[in-house]
Amino acid sequence: MVVPQLARLAATISTVERETGLSKDTLRVWERRYGFPKPSRDHNGERVYPDDQVEKLHVIRQLMNRGVRPGKIVAASLAELSGRVNDLSKAEHADAPDVSPMQDLLVLLKAHNVTALRQQLAQD
Repeated sequence: MVVPQLARLAATISTVERETGLSKDTLRVWERRYGFPKPSRDHNGERVYPDDQVEKLHVIRQLMNRGVRPGKIVAASLAELSGRVNDLSKAEHADAPDVSPMQDLLVLLKAHNVTALRQQLAQD
């Protein structure tokens, strides 16, 4: 009988470093400075991080990649952090230029439709 693999309950500091891109030193400093993450210890005394903390560290890393300072977000809940990522994503998409007019112009250009292209450019 094959037993399905159980979900990982905890990750080593090396695994967290590899998965999140946050260095071991950063994780240790945050543990001292901010009280997060809060790893437990395995039978060898090594840090092990529960999956919910690893997930939160992923979201924190996403926010840091967008310029948010860790000291301002480490204490927030995962739900708050996820909401903030969504808000930033929406703002980034709102600031992005609308490419549909450009695509229309490219279609006309590729079709060598000079008259329609001139009309579209004049209209825009």
